[in-house]
Amino acid sequence: MHIKSLPITAVITDDEIIGSVSINTSALNDRFNQIKVDYTDLQNNSQANSVLSPDPIEDSTDIRTNYLNEDGGKVLESAFSLPGIFDPVTAKKVATLLLKKSRGQPLVALQISPIGINLAPGDFIRLNSACAGINEVFRVTDITLNPDGTVALNAMKHVPEFYDVSDTGQIFESQRPLLN
Repeated sequence: MHIKSLPITAVITDDEIIGSVSINTSALNDRFNQIKVDYTDLQNNSQANSVLSPDPIEDSTDIRTNYLNEDGGKVLESAFSLPGIFDPVTAKKVATLLLKKSRGQPLVALQISPIGINLAPGDFIRLNSACAGINEVFRVTDITLNPDGTVALNAMKHVPEFYDVSDTGQIFESQRPLLN
């Protein structure tokens, strides 16, 4: 889905922001440079199998090497067991999605005016703050309605390219700056 076609529920500007904006990125322990997905291989009599993303044997573009360089050489691997996946292609796509999402989705926390009362987790918002230097689309992850009518909001930056898990999507995603 192209970012211009997203259903933006609200545009949050400096006029609606109350107080400060907190921006957090993935801590080193919360991101990975390789993901292993265990799945049920139907073509092999429903035996357990696994895939790696990026696969060290098939990694002709040095994606993992680049991720390791970004992470100061520290190996950051994780394994997920997804027995509801039945083929290696889907398992590889899910592993790639998990890898990309672990590396580059900053989180924001802010308090806003009552404009946020109608928001719900899953909604897309545009955060356009000249003070914070942000003009990006975020997906709401958590909302708290405060007694004074304001709304405490947590959201995750939406990066549409992360959801491209086709063969062309198997590329190195370097860390992106959040602030302009």
